[in-house]
Amino acid sequence: MRAKYFFSLKLPKTVQIKDYLHVVLSSPFLKFQFNEIKVGGIHTDKLNLGDIPKLSIPLPPLEEQKRIINKLNSLLAICDKLEVVLNKNNEKKIQISNTLTSIIF
Repeated sequence: MRAKYFFSLKLPKTVQIKDYLHVVLSSPFLKFQFNEIKVGGIHTDKLNLGDIPKLSIPLPPLEEQKRIINKLNSLLAICDKLEVVLNKNNEKKIQISNTLTSIIF
């Protein structure tokens, strides 16, 4: 399951780092920072413009950003495949359980 957006950032379509920024801005690392400086109570997620410079956003060189995104995409693809396998295994367990239940009762 992918993280929900909590930032809205509009970049020109020509910007090459948008995928990287999306990952960083929706990361637990930045969410923690956001929660530390946000304004309001538990149910309010507002950030004053003056507080934005307090956020620490890692910005490696462009080639490193590309490597990070490529690695992340490959790991997410593996997770998707594992999820399919787990779902199939769960379906098999249910079938076996139903079969055994019908035999016993």
